[in-house]
Parts: sequence; C-alpha cells; structure tokens
Amino acid sequence: MAEDQDMDTTPENETLPVRPERRWGRTILRTFLLIVIPAAALIAGGYWYEATGRYIETENAYVKTNVIAVSADIEGRVTKVFVDENQRVAKGDLLFRMDPNSYNMAVRMAESQREAARQNISAMRAEYYQIVAEIEEKKANVAYYKKEVKRQRKLIKKSITTRSKLDEAEFNLTAAKQEVATRRQKIRTVLAKLGGDPAQRFEEHPDFMMAETELSMAEMNLGYTEVRAPIDGIVTRLKLEPGEWVESGEPAFGLISVDRVWIEANLKETQLTHVEVNQNVTVELDAYPDQVWQAKVGSISPATGAEFSVLPPQNASGNWVKVVQRLPVRIEIQQKEGQPKLRAGMTATVSIDTLHKRDLWDTIKSSFLFMKDSL
Repeated sequence: MAEDQDMDTTPENETLPVRPERRWGRTILRTFLLIVIPAAALIAGGYWYEATGRYIETENAYVKTNVIAVSADIEGRVTKVFVDENQRVAKGDLLFRMDPNSYNMAVRMAESQREAARQNISAMRAEYYQIVAEIEEKKANVAYYKKEVKRQRKLIKKSITTRSKLDEAEFNLTAAKQEVATRRQKIRTVLAKLGGDPAQRFEEHPDFMMAETELSMAEMNLGYTEVRAPIDGIVTRLKLEPGEWVESGEPAFGLISVDRVWIEANLKETQLTHVEVNQNVTVELDAYPDQVWQAKVGSISPATGAEFSVLPPQNASGNWVKVVQRLPVRIEIQQKEGQPKLRAGMTATVSIDTLHKRDLWDTIKSSFLFMKDSL
C-alpha cells in the first residue's frame, strides 16, 4: 500500500527525459534550416546574378525590310496594271504601262532632228569646199590683175595707153583682193561650224551629237512608259487603276523586299554597356513561337530614336525628367531553309549573348563603399 501511495504522489506534469536521438534530429533540422538553405539560396542567387548579366533581352524588336516606293520616271496616263495586291514579283517584271503615243511622237521628232543635223553638216561641208574653190579662182584673178597693172604702167610710160586704163586695172586688182579676203572670212566661219575639221565624222560633230542625245532621251522616255520592278519583292498598298494620271516621281504603290530582312531591336541605353557588333543573338517571333532564329549584331545606331523624331526633346527647360533612352540595334538574321518567311513589322524577342559575367564580390564591395560614403 505504501508503494502505491508513493507512486501516486509523483507529479503528473513531470516530463520524461528526452531521448538522445530526438535531440540529434532537431539539431540537424535546425542546422539545415538556418545554414544549409540560406547558403544554397545565396549560392543560387550569386550564380543567377552573374549569369543574368551575360544576356541582354528585349521584346521591343520588330522585323524590318526595305520598302521601295514604285514610281514612274515620266508623267502620263496609266493604260494597264499587270500586278495585284500582295503579288510576288521578280526584278524586271512589268508592273504597269502608260500611254506611249506622245513619247512615240517625241522619238520620231528627235529622229527627224538628227537627220536634219546630218544634212546641215553635209551642206556646210559642201559650202566649205565651194568656198575653197572660189578662193583659188579669186587668187587667180588677183594674179592676173597684178600683171595687168604692171603692163598698163609700162604702156602709160610710153604714152601708148590712157590713164583710165591703168585706173581700171588697179580697181580690178583691189576688187579681186577684197573678194579673196571675203571668201577667207567666210570659210573661217564655215570651218568653225564644222568643228575645225571639214573631214570630221558626223558622229563627232556637236550638232549631230546634240541631236543624237535628244533622240536617246526621247527613246529613254518611251521606255519609261513601261514601269518594271526594281527588285525582287511583294506588291503592297496597290491602289493604281487604269485611266489614272501619274506624275513623275509620285509613288504609285510599294514593293517590299524579300531578300534583305533584319531585326531592329530598341535597347535601353543601360543595356548597351557590353553589346558589340558580331555578338551572337537568338530571335523568337510571336507569330512562330516554336521557331528560333540565329542571328548576329549587325550595327548599333549612333543616335537614340528620340533624335530622329519629328519633335526632338528639349531638355534645356527647367521641367526636366530623366528618361532612359533607347537606341536601335540592327540584328542580322540568318534565315535557314525550311523556316517560315519573315514579314515586315512582326514583333520579336531577342536575346544577345554578350559573354560578359558580372562580378558579385566587386558589386558587394562597391555597395559597402557606397553605404560608407553615404553615412
């Protein structure tokens, strides 16, 4: 009975001693929670910090290509359009034709002017040789009248002739000399019109060359009545219809190039620190989420996009707010066989591999120095 009473007097809330194995388990759990997990998180965070500094990504990127404004080199009325909207054409394909009647007339007129120039040159040549013959004839007259004057002077000394005969001979000599001088002046004028050489070829004469040039221009304008594709591309914004009047140089529709396609990525200026030309780039398009294109950095714009805007920002005023600017970066895409065709304006996501690794310890050190200087 006494033993039972002693057992009953034992406090009910008295705890039993903890087993050593349970205490050891708690220690391991506490160590894992307080040391291992934070250390792993720190290591993972450091790795992420260093790794993420290598790749520069942006979704502000778009497919770009050359868009040619197709226009006529001459004015005229459209007679026929040979293409449709979104039609693919090759370089040299006929796009539309203009009324050629007036330009055909211009060609015929230029041909007539060229023939007239040829005949005019022939006439000047004939005139030149005729004057040469006349000069020889007049020179013979001069020689004759010189002899006649000498003869009359001898006769008058002998009183065989009269003074009037001598005067007549001297007058004829003077007239003959004047005719020679007149012919020589005339031949110089004709020779100048012949370019200094009467035997010069027609093709080398200035008048003929001018007529030939006008004919070439007329034929060129006639050829311009047929407007052909300047590059391989796809027709777009086609609103041209037969019967419309087209002015010279006025855009008729657009032609999108299919041979030259690139990506324009607008990167923040803070992202360009380590971006360089020829770095590798991966490109993903929203239209083709399962496709990845390989590319390279082609060039970096020397100015921000704001500098080319219609109203450039004026930062000289007092109400200035710092805004991170963006610079266009040209990404030269490498199109592989079998990949979908890229179309201008498609949105893309680009990732540039700068091969740069951030130094975590230098960053921490800089942060501590910054905090020290701030205190």
